[in-house]
Amino acid sequence: MFERPGADRPSIAESLRHMRFYHFANGLAAALMAGTGPVALVLGIGLEGGLTARELSSYIFIGFFAGGLITIVLSVFYRLPLIHAWTIPGSAIAGLALLKGTPYSDIVGAYLVVGAIMLVLGLTGGFGWLMRRTPVPLVMAMIAGVFLKFGIWIVLAFETSTWIALAATVAFIGTTLRPGLARNFPPILAALIAATIVAFATDQFHLKQPIATIIADPVFFSPTFSVAALLDLVLPLLISVLALQNAQGIVLLRAGGHNPPPNTVTFACGAGSFVFGLFGCANTCLTGPASALVMSNGEPRHQWMGACWWGLLIITYALFAPVITGLALAVPKTMLFVIGGLAMMRVLQQSFSQGFGGRFTMGATVTFVVTVTDLIPGYDANLLGIGAPFWGLVFGMAVSLLLERQDFIVEEEETA
Repeated sequence: MFERPGADRPSIAESLRHMRFYHFANGLAAALMAGTGPVALVLGIGLEGGLTARELSSYIFIGFFAGGLITIVLSVFYRLPLIHAWTIPGSAIAGLALLKGTPYSDIVGAYLVVGAIMLVLGLTGGFGWLMRRTPVPLVMAMIAGVFLKFGIWIVLAFETSTWIALAATVAFIGTTLRPGLARNFPPILAALIAATIVAFATDQFHLKQPIATIIADPVFFSPTFSVAALLDLVLPLLISVLALQNAQGIVLLRAGGHNPPPNTVTFACGAGSFVFGLFGCANTCLTGPASALVMSNGEPRHQWMGACWWGLLIITYALFAPVITGLALAVPKTMLFVIGGLAMMRVLQQSFSQGFGGRFTMGATVTFVVTVTDLIPGYDANLLGIGAPFWGLVFGMAVSLLLERQDFIVEEEETA
């Protein structure tokens, strides 16, 4: 059922002795990323779908407040960077349903059903079993396909806002070229500071709307359970958490030298989804991009402190969600693009090297090609309401089972 913490996990006292500025800086960079792009997505879809400013503030508040608490509790218990928040693909799935006229109470009902299924999977060990039988190169190829857009964002940023993109990139490269500085001052933070200075200097910082409230005022949503909404939403939402987010986060953590507990994570996401859903937020998940950021510096043994900083910062964000959300949306979209792109370059590099550098290369290639169809302008890659990354894994696995059976045999022999 639930995994035990590793016997060699560091004591809290040991980690505190090894705390460095970069643990805070990495947590800050991850919190800034979580508090900009994902928030912009929720606000854009929610306002278009008829949710009020107070309801949207409730969404952001509970997603970050409860997510921060889950992060701190699990990270301290396991001494691993286990960052939890709401599912971004799930937000898009629910947003599309809202735009099609589905009552939000029905969407909340779907959130709760997905949470219940994850509770069962966590208690029975079903997700952990599935993860052990999914070839890592296929998941890494899916991650490469999902994160490819972050790299493309950098190129687009140079076209639409050259000076911001140039300042951020020069600061990032300049800091990276000085390893002594980069160990304590993450290059992504240097890029963020440089981009912010240029945004102010070129008068590109503008509040989209007046900030009316300071402290978040959560709204309780009474769920309803519509058969049509459940059939439409439960499977896509479940896949968005398990296949697109949790699997991604677990593989990234393993690639970073950690041994994450999939059953505990799945159970925590299920329990968290009940709290999230009742206050209007999409399901809980283990995040990939934020986890990658807190793992970008220092010994893996002490990186859990970066996750705790993330939790503390994001809880603060949650309490002042109306104010910080307004400020986050005041920066130019280009700045979010280039910072997000630079932050994900190392993850992209790792995904390509692990996805295509050994076994299951044909399956990984198919997975990647299907996943990146999401990036084709005007092309709807969804099949049965489920996004391209999931189908990338399905078709990639099918190809590997047909053409790369020897790789499965070798992998079983190595793990036996």
